[in-house]
Amino acid sequence: MTHTDQSDRVEMVTREIIDMIRSEVPAANLTAESALQEGGMDSLRVMSLVLRIEARYDIELDADDGGDLRTVRDLAQLVLRRVDGQP
Repeated sequence: MTHTDQSDRVEMVTREIIDMIRSEVPAANLTAESALQEGGMDSLRVMSLVLRIEARYDIELDADDGGDLRTVRDLAQLVLRRVDGQP
């Protein structure tokens, strides 16, 4: 897979995650570089988002994954690593 293909995948997943956040918090104005906390999501909405991501991509995310996540793009990259079977 080329770097461009990987970038396209990250952008696609980033857009999908932003759409998922907006379905929970319609006023959220997020970009790929937005901090995850900027979405205005409380802990219940975050849990809902995680469950939706896991179901959408048929992956499992665990509590240890959260430490390195700062932006929406970081989350998208983690999702793709899980989809590709990487830690």
